[in-house]
Amino acid sequence: MATIKDIAKLAQVSPGTVSRALNVEKESAVAPETVERVKKIATQLGYRPVQHKASTSATITCALITTLTLQQETEDEYWHFIRKGIYETAKSHSVTIQNIFRI
Repeated sequence: MATIKDIAKLAQVSPGTVSRALNVEKESAVAPETVERVKKIATQLGYRPVQHKASTSATITCALITTLTLQQETEDEYWHFIRKGIYETAKSHSVTIQNIFRI
């Protein structure tokens, strides 16, 4: 099975460049002709990226820091929507908000 190092050697670029060229989100950091060359070599070698399984138990735990009192928070409609967005985004990224610190 071909590796990024194999592709890098044939394309005469670094393994990091190969990695970026093969990553749709990062390929803009590589010259278009290099991306094309790397992808062509990867196809010729039958390169298939290793699929890492994400651990379902791996989460990030963080805290929320606010300067509002609970009463102010309850009365402030704007903050309510901000707070709701924080919790929804955290949940979608497997982030647990464990503590709330009020300063």
